[in-house]
Formats: sequence, structure tokens, C-alpha cells
Amino acid sequence: MPRSKEFDPEVVLDRATDLFWKKGYEATSIKDLVGYMRINRFSLYSTFGDKQHLFLAACDRYEQHRGEDSLSIMEKSEDGLPCIRRYLESLVERFTAEEGSRGCFMTNTTVELAPHDSRAAEKTGAYLHRLQAAFYHALGRAHQRGEITSSPSINDYARFLTSTAQGMAVLAKVSPKREILDAIVNVSMSALH
Repeated sequence: MPRSKEFDPEVVLDRATDLFWKKGYEATSIKDLVGYMRINRFSLYSTFGDKQHLFLAACDRYEQHRGEDSLSIMEKSEDGLPCIRRYLESLVERFTAEEGSRGCFMTNTTVELAPHDSRAAEKTGAYLHRLQAAFYHALGRAHQRGEITSSPSINDYARFLTSTAQGMAVLAKVSPKREILDAIVNVSMSALH
């Protein structure tokens, strides 16, 4: 008869996600994971598979929770420009918080792994597509309300805002200063009018 797990897989996956977010994929060893997750190697491998499968599960976990929370600002809103500003300001809040120097888990993964890991590229590509789509729909609502013109195109604006959000995440890893990030938000919003 198989033994029952003496841990909650979601709790230990949250711990793994946190560690990968802090250290990145390459710098995180199995020994680090076992210690941080507070499980043994056998439990790690039998529950999650190898390190890469655990990392991909962490990507999904991040998007389901952190990504869902932040993107819902735009995805569940009926606003145009105000919800875009709220989303960008939420990034400033997150990046200037105590743990802000970690940046964004998905942005970190894009920079570290996407160029040479097709599975990571697939995960981060899907996340970036979702982010761009959220901007696109918010911009569409803004255009319908006369808050912006369609020149450049709404799709170009959505790409611009996606790259702005990703740039803020990278910058926050080096210099998470509120005044700098606030200025980026203000300039980005003024570019939309």
C-alpha cells in the first residue's frame, strides 16, 4: 500500500516557486530545493519529477496566482486607460516592496531560460501573449471612449506597454526606486494620449 504524502504539494510548490524566483533556475540546486521545500529528494522526484518539471510547475503556479491577480486588473475591468494605469501602478507597488528586487518571475524566466529552453520559452511566451492581450483589450475600450486615437495602432500600443511592463520588471531588479518607476508609468501613460 503506498504511503500518503506527509506534506501538501501546493504548499511545497509555493516554496519552490519562491526559491526559483529568488535565485533563478540555474542557481537553484536540488539540495537548495529540498531544504527550502522541507521535503526529501524522493518526495520531490516522486511528486514533481525532475528539476525542470518542478520549475515548469512553478511557472504555472506563478501565473495562476501572481499573474492572475495582477492581470485581472485589466482583464476584469470595463475601464480603458484608468485600468492600464492601475495595472502599471500595481507593478510599482510590487517592485518597490521589500521583495521587489526579485522582479517578475516570468520576466526573469524569459531572460534566463527562454533563449535556450523551448519549454520555458513556451510558458513565458504564453504569459507575454496574455499580458499583451490584456493591454490590447483595455486599449480597445479606451479607443471606444475616445481616450486615445488609433494611431499608432492599438496593437502597437499593446506591444509598447508589454515591453514597458517587462522593462520595469528588469529595472526593478537593479534599481527598484519608486520615483524612477513612477516616472516610467507617467511617461507611458502620456504616450497613449
